[in-house]
Amino acid sequence: MTHGTGQHHSINNSNGLSTAMQTAAAAVSCGLRCAVSLPKATYPNVYARIQSEMESTTATRVANLKAQQANVAHMKVKEAMKEDVAQLDHFEQNLRQLQRRKLNLVRSSSTKKGGGGGG
Repeated sequence: MTHGTGQHHSINNSNGLSTAMQTAAAAVSCGLRCAVSLPKATYPNVYARIQSEMESTTATRVANLKAQQANVAHMKVKEAMKEDVAQLDHFEQNLRQLQRRKLNLVRSSSTKKGGGGGG
């Protein structure tokens, strides 16, 4: 392959611009009068393919993994909070029950004392 003689097949032209850049520049220079070339029919899912390639990069995988780990940690905290609230509810229920028993015992002992002494 020889360089600079134009005898090889290259994506760069003599100006150093790629053919895609030339096409884009030509489309911009002619304004709305020119048709914009679309992707070939052999690549109907070109944007889906680009997205999947972007998702497969290492940085994206690392970011997704960190997000999943943060989500798991958040869910663990949320579950722990639910358990704590359930324990508090149970404790409050038992406390109310004990307070009712104490009140009933005080009432029953005061009525027995008051009723038995007047006889």
